Order: sequence, then C-alpha cells, then structure tokens
Amino acid sequence: MPPSTSTDLRQPGSVPVAGIDLGGTKVRGAIADPSGRIIAESTEPTRASGARDVITQIAGMVRSLGAQCGVRPELLAVGSPGVVDERGRFQLSFNIDELADLSLASEIAAHVGVPVIVDNDANMAALGEQWQGLARGCRDFVVLSVGTGLGMGLVIDGRLHRGSRGFAGEIAYLPIGEDPSVAQARRFGALEWAAGTAGIRRALMASLDSGQYPATGLAPEADVHAVFEAARAGDQLGMALVEHEAGLLAHAILAVAAVIDPELVIITGGIGADPLLIDRLRARLDDISPHRIRVERSILGDRCGVMGALAAARATAAQPRAHEPQAHEPQAHEPDFQEGHSHV
Repeated sequence: MPPSTSTDLRQPGSVPVAGIDLGGTKVRGAIADPSGRIIAESTEPTRASGARDVITQIAGMVRSLGAQCGVRPELLAVGSPGVVDERGRFQLSFNIDELADLSLASEIAAHVGVPVIVDNDANMAALGEQWQGLARGCRDFVVLSVGTGLGMGLVIDGRLHRGSRGFAGEIAYLPIGEDPSVAQARRFGALEWAAGTAGIRRALMASLDSGQYPATGLAPEADVHAVFEAARAGDQLGMALVEHEAGLLAHAILAVAAVIDPELVIITGGIGADPLLIDRLRARLDDISPHRIRVERSILGDRCGVMGALAAARATAAQPRAHEPQAHEPQAHEPDFQEGHSHV
C-alpha cells in the first residue's frame, strides 16, 4: 500500500527507524536512532535473481544492521524505482523482475516483523534532500536523478507531490529526445531512452559509425564514464556527447520549471552527479530559459535515497498511528498500468 499523496517532514520521529534504498545494482540500508542520528549503515550488490530474493536480502540487511548497532527499528521505509500502485506494487520497474506481481511492503513486513512503507526512489531522494541536503528550507524544489534511468522527486509548498496515480515526477516519459510512440520509448520513456545510459551509448555508436570524429580516442566498447573522461580531456566526440546530454536535460528541466517553477533543481545519479554535466547543463539552461534556474549537484550523493527513506520513516513514525501494510480491494479509480504504457 503506497503512502499518502504528500509527506511533511516538519515533525520528527520518536523511535528508531530503518531505511532501504533498493537499486538495480546495489542496496543501501541504514538505521537512525530517535534523534535522527545514523547509527548503522551498509551497502551491498543487489541480488539479480528476482523480487523474492531481493525481499530476503532487504530483511537480512535490516537484521544485520540491527545487530550491528544493538537497536531494533520500529518502522522501515523502502525506496525503489517504479510507480507504486494502490496495492503497493511497483509498476514500470524494469531493473528487478516480479516487483509488479507482489506488494513489496506487505512481503517485507512479513519478514522483518515491523510496519513497512514503500515509495519511488526519486521521491525518497527528494525527502532526503529536504531533510539533510541542499533543500533544507526550500518550499518548492525538484530532485532529478540521471543514471541508467531517469526519475524526479517533486516537492511543492514543502510537501512531496505524487499526483493522483503516483506518476508525478516520471520525467523519463517526457516526449523529448526520441519519438515517444516507438516501442522502447513507450516502455522506458522517450527521455530516458535518449538521455539514460543506453541513450548515451547509442549516440556514441552512431557517431563512431558516421566517421564524423576520426580523431576520437573513444572505442565502441567505451562506457558512459569513459565518455565523460574523454570530454574532460578535450576529446571532440566526448564533448559533443556531453553537450547533447546537457541539451536534453535542459529541455526537460525547462518543461518542468514552466509548470511548477521550482526555486532549486538538485541533480544526482551516476550520470547526473558529474560536475562537467552540471556545468554544461547550467550553460544550456541559461541559453533557453527566460529566467535563471538554479541547478546544484546533490551534497548527499548516492546516499540521498537512503536518507530519504529514513526521513519518510521518521515522518510516518511521528504520526498518531504508524502505517501498517495491508492488502485491500482495488479502488474505483485504481491506476491501470500496462507494460510500457501508463494511462495518465
């Protein structure tokens, strides 16, 4: 069962809580004491054999962290890629099989024996930035994560905004960079298909095939990290690819800014956190935006997701009745997600 449509972090928690940031390649977990101080933290590779193994892994990590610090958390929050539907299932989550087939909150709660809340990982990142990052004191801001995929957490008037179906912030589906009607763009989103890891790799291959950059030091097997390193060294193809990426993201941010007018855009993720991209992104935004859009690199780095999970757990623990995961019948307007297409 997904959380409510807004989260307010002004009230602190009063019990120890745990947070998990579940990614396609790694799982990061932490326990915070009642004051919010992190007393145990660990990271390990994500088990790639499906959702059931991931649930077992999360439960084991929570128990291990508890044993490490001698504290049993009273509530757990988990962030994962995807959109949480009314049954607490993660739709549009392509990195971990089977998440769309089960209620992650209920399944994990059965293993750890404490209440569990779940939410999109970009939403959790926004809560982390609001609690301990650059967004402290901001009323309207967004967190854009750019890596293998793209996601955005939106905070409007101090509260996390999820929309009517939990789809708010699924910036991957903006019709930018690719034709949104083609199969891969319908599945992953046009912007993600163009600006995520796969998009940069496709742009690299197309440029190499064109012969336009004969002096490039980039080879066909180069990864995104190598592309950015080449750009820093002055490689013309590397610089062109970084400029193209910055342009795509600048268009996406301007589209969001035209709707919600955030005072701050925080960038994170394996690609997004690169200082070179931040510099080029600012320059492109200055070229196309009618007003200055403040863009900053996250100071929490890859910890913003787990920090946000802890923040969400603390906010929930402070409520009169903590959230209890439970199965329930479909609602009259339950989101109808299909593979590769969301009815919004």
